[in-house]
Amino acid sequence: MAGVTFTGPNGSDPVAAIRQLKTAVLPAESDVRAALDGQRERIIRRTSDGTDAQGARFAPYSEKYARRKGAHAVDLGGRGGRILDNIEPVTARLDSEHEIALSITDETDAMIARVHNEGATIRTRLGQGGRKPKKNGNATFQMPARRFFDANPEDLRDMEDDIGSRIEARLTQA
Repeated sequence: MAGVTFTGPNGSDPVAAIRQLKTAVLPAESDVRAALDGQRERIIRRTSDGTDAQGARFAPYSEKYARRKGAHAVDLGGRGGRILDNIEPVTARLDSEHEIALSITDETDAMIARVHNEGATIRTRLGQGGRKPKKNGNATFQMPARRFFDANPEDLRDMEDDIGSRIEARLTQA
């Protein structure tokens, strides 16, 4: 009986070829970061369009606030657009898997974003210190939830596709 010789592509070492394929098929941190960058862009685009993660229009500003701001379209960029500019990808490697997230890096911007995203009861200055309460004023107001900082099922599929296409490109080159 004749001997059998196994080789990898182009006569290469088969064990090295299998290891290379194994490495190529696993998501790399750069793949995950690319998926997060794509999600960041989707969040910025839809927020700029005034829609939340589910495609619903943001709850409008109160009439009084819209007059004071001089704008009626809800703009969650806040503080000169810095809130959206401060969205950064965060990854952590757990064995062969990655834990991924987007985070708002500035602590103040993160707090403002959380209030906009989740909604909150906000205390006003009425009745505090030496100020007299305004007639018909309220000590609190309700900030509506404007769920801009979420991922919907389509976003999750897009992130999976982003990672998958990068892996596929690596496998095509291998």
